[in-house]
Amino acid sequence: MLPLCIADGIAVVPWSPLARGRLTRAREDTSSTAHAAADEVWKALCAKAQEADRMVVGRVGEIAEPRGILRAQAALAWPLHKKA
Repeated sequence: MLPLCIADGIAVVPWSPLARGRLTRAREDTSSTAHAAADEVWKALCAKAQEADRMVVGRVGEIAEPRGILRAQAALAWPLHKKA
């Protein structure tokens, strides 16, 4: 779909680029929040998907922290630097 959108000049809007807030802080920081307790999507994910999610959250932190930027800034930079 993305190559077609690029070729035809169609804008693409990423769905939940901050992953419902999960990319804005370390996973261990969010486990005790009211939002985390009510996050049915996270609860429904299988263990394998949750581990992949944790890896992405950790990688965002590895990118943001040495640069002195917020995790949200690092996460949003990814889709903003894509062609589509």
